[in-house]
Amino acid sequence: MSKMYKKKDDKIIFDRGFFERLYIQKPIFGEKQLTSLSLRLASVLLEELNTSEYRKLPSRTKLAKKLNVSNTAVNDSLIQLEEVRFLERRISEFIPSVSADSEEDKIINTRRFSDYFRINYNYNLKEEEILMDKKYTKEEIKTLCDDVAKEMYQQYHGIMTTGDLQSVAQFIQLLETKLIK
Repeated sequence: MSKMYKKKDDKIIFDRGFFERLYIQKPIFGEKQLTSLSLRLASVLLEELNTSEYRKLPSRTKLAKKLNVSNTAVNDSLIQLEEVRFLERRISEFIPSVSADSEEDKIINTRRFSDYFRINYNYNLKEEEILMDKKYTKEEIKTLCDDVAKEMYQQYHGIMTTGDLQSVAQFIQLLETKLIK
């Protein structure tokens, strides 16, 4: 399950930031706001796809029936969702193919598109925002936790020796803010 939403009692609960980036903010890539059909299709795809692995899309006919539109409208919406980078399509490698019978003819690189997609969790984020939300390695997390634990222990030890209740309350408040971050 991706981190942009979770299912609870057969209801989808969205991550607020992802919800705003998808349904409220204007896309960074592309000139226009997403069409209402593209937003409806995005909602359907949130149930079918995830952010970690590429999955095969349901047939265009099935999607069209679910949304009560034509196959062409579904294709147009898929193109729009791909253009604004909401969807990431898996593209197989470039395959050299000969365009004629003789070896002297030009070799053209072709690429095959697949029907496997995943949702871009970083949809509608600027590059600097993505970097701020980067994943940490286990070593970085361990170092960070060790540093915070040392700092908190020193503060705790200093506060407990004074016995001042106001200082203890401030320490607890500080601890809560550190844990939230």
